[in-house]
Amino acid sequence: MSPQQSFQIDTSKKGERNLICILNGRLKSYFSKREKPAHTESSKSFIEESNKEATIVVAGNSNIILDNFSRMFPDNQTLMLNLIEWVTIGEGLREIRMRAIVNRPIKTLSEGEKSKIRFINILLIPLIMVMYGIISANLNRKRKFIYSLKNA
Repeated sequence: MSPQQSFQIDTSKKGERNLICILNGRLKSYFSKREKPAHTESSKSFIEESNKEATIVVAGNSNIILDNFSRMFPDNQTLMLNLIEWVTIGEGLREIRMRAIVNRPIKTLSEGEKSKIRFINILLIPLIMVMYGIISANLNRKRKFIYSLKNA
């Protein structure tokens, strides 16, 4: 079998197919009803069923996460990111994501309001900063003068 081989798709078998399957819950071992592997040293090291809830996600193939495939189908990238988030974080953030998106556009301003805001940004704020600097410098000069008088 060659990986370069051209595979023919059987179009006669149409219908739904599962591309991704998810298995949740306490998972049983493949060997729980079969003979245990020979390399198992003791029955204590063998686990019949998982202690905690587990999640397994199985995809049709690994193309779903390849860069080229993700560029061609960006929704697959979103799907994979959501799956990884769901498996690792759980359903705790689902409620946050499911909230409705509210559109809150910025209200359009008249030319007069725009001019006021422009005036404040260009002239008033720098003027306030310069005044603060002058007042701060004068206060420092007075403190130094008073300190020099006390120590003289």
